[in-house]
Amino acid sequence: MILAFRSSIGAEGRFFAPVGDASVSIVDVRDIAAVAAVALTQNGHAGKTYDITGPEALTHHAMASLLRTALGKTVTLVDIPEAVMREGLLRFGFPEWQADGLIEDYAHYRRGEAAGISTAVKEVTGLAARSFRNFAEDYRQAFL
Repeated sequence: MILAFRSSIGAEGRFFAPVGDASVSIVDVRDIAAVAAVALTQNGHAGKTYDITGPEALTHHAMASLLRTALGKTVTLVDIPEAVMREGLLRFGFPEWQADGLIEDYAHYRRGEAAGISTAVKEVTGLAARSFRNFAEDYRQAFL
């Protein structure tokens, strides 16, 4: 996530995605790791599946706004067609299967399939899931 946003924001303060106004309950990788650590080291998790999400569903425009606040610089989303994103990913060296997978992810987002919010992080770890605002503030230096 950090590298994806950093490399895609670029010097001009823009990032690109074929997402429209879809909301995504983006999850912090630290929360994924925390759930995995508990599930792998404590009893009672065998055979269970956890739907790990962030604490809120945000549009990419809202994420840009939160990044703008955290970084103190202009950050905007440029909504692009899928074909343009795929072409750009391939030009940057992504294998076709990975570019197609990312395009498919964004199709799920646009259909509202990634907007659900679960309480799994809190239930498993006892700690609230981190917000995107926290992520942006904690990793501010990585984006500059």
